[in-house]
Amino acid sequence: MLTRLREAAKALGDDLAHYENEVAAKSRFRSILRNQAALIVLDDVWDAHAIEPFCADSPRSRLLITTRDASIAAGTGATEHIADLLNEADACGVLAKWSGVTVEKQPPEAAALIRESGRLPLAIAMIGAMLRGKPERYWARVLTLIQEADIEKIRAQFPNYPHHDLFRALEVGVAALDETTRARYLRLAVTLEDMVIAPAVQRTLWGIGEGEALDTAETLVGLSLAEHVGDEAAIRLHDLQLDYVRAQYPDREALNLIRSAVRLSSHVIARDPSQFASQVVARLLPYQDQAAVLRLTADLIHGAPRPWLRALQPALAAPGTGLIRTLEGRSRTVHGVAVSLDGRRIVAGFRNHTLKVWDLETGHELRTLEGHSSGVTSVALTPDGRLAVSASSDRTLKVWDLEAGRELRTLEGHSGSVDGVAVTPDGLRAVSASSDDTLKVWDLETGRQLRTLEGHSGCVRAVAVSADGRLAFSASHDNTLKAWDLETDRELYTLVGHQRGADSGRAAGGFRFV
Repeated sequence: MLTRLREAAKALGDDLAHYENEVAAKSRFRSILRNQAALIVLDDVWDAHAIEPFCADSPRSRLLITTRDASIAAGTGATEHIADLLNEADACGVLAKWSGVTVEKQPPEAAALIRESGRLPLAIAMIGAMLRGKPERYWARVLTLIQEADIEKIRAQFPNYPHHDLFRALEVGVAALDETTRARYLRLAVTLEDMVIAPAVQRTLWGIGEGEALDTAETLVGLSLAEHVGDEAAIRLHDLQLDYVRAQYPDREALNLIRSAVRLSSHVIARDPSQFASQVVARLLPYQDQAAVLRLTADLIHGAPRPWLRALQPALAAPGTGLIRTLEGRSRTVHGVAVSLDGRRIVAGFRNHTLKVWDLETGHELRTLEGHSSGVTSVALTPDGRLAVSASSDRTLKVWDLEAGRELRTLEGHSGSVDGVAVTPDGLRAVSASSDDTLKVWDLETGRQLRTLEGHSGCVRAVAVSADGRLAFSASHDNTLKAWDLETDRELYTLVGHQRGADSGRAAGGFRFV
């Protein structure tokens, strides 16, 4: 997201020195956009959270989002416009743009090429890029190649995608590459969805120098087989292009292992692309008995920058060992964490007063939530994953709308640090634990304090709610746990036996009742 904010800021002529981290970048971008008249286009959005950083109070600006997920428009309140396939005139215009041949001068084969492309913009762009600078007779040749493409093979490879015409154009475009460039393109199958393939990663994967890597990347972009990212020579593949190159990989089982290794190292590679070989080689060491893995490892060793750190013995978590990915927030100590019931999001509270939200499938940091004036100690999510409730040592709780990325309300009433929070299964109430020796029950819809639960003689460090929402359990520095009836506000019983303060759940922001 930081890369895209920097791209937009550069286009607006802003100083990129203000865009060192995502928090500063969002604040700065919204500030400069306020008085601008700009059209910002976010193309091929798959997650509503990717939109939020670009939403600014700018009366003269507009945000245009393209997506294939209808729920994104509904979730953001955007006005929806259905983009059908290109009409004949627009398709001719796209072909003219990419081929460099005006509509008036296009040969007779143009109409057939558009028809064979299914009038899909990406397919037309790839066809036009193949034709750029070629003699007129070459148009008939490209038409023949597309018509002769093995459509049954394509349907078998991509049974769930309706527009096989796009893959026919892609297959012809890849086949038109020289053998070396084609091999380099197909090697990008090991990269991840929406991954920025930095020049250092290109050089390592392809085993070539800076100049040759730049030429290869420019060739792929020029043929609409990849797109530029940022102000460097980084590239990225469209998800359909990535699907295509993966389908060509000879050993799918090995490819899954390799991609898992890249995913495990994605937080390091994003920060320092020169670590690509060191990270991936180290994680694949236990799988050197697989021929495809051994070949890739040899290629990475050859292409690694010099000097580089090469692991000779397994030292990093390998694919299949339990660790899926590492999430980095570049912030201080993590004091609380919660996962949505659908397993799609994770929210963590940090000592630096912020919360961060990640997409668990991609590992992308979706947003940073700011508003507390002291460290966040605990976090809980409503069962539907829409709201987060954070507890802080600033003596407050805050309720957040995770879809919009904004604070809805602040819950005030505790006289000490709030160290734990739990949400009832119906998502209507929250129970907080505080160093003021009490628990409080809150109405999440209104932010109103419903009641205070008193009985502990020491700081209350953690709280959990039973699956039926009737009971709350609290852990305290008074060496006890207590059970509370949330319907009658009564203390039901006290669990005694700890020799030290019952706050072992504090590191995770609470404990769970099973």
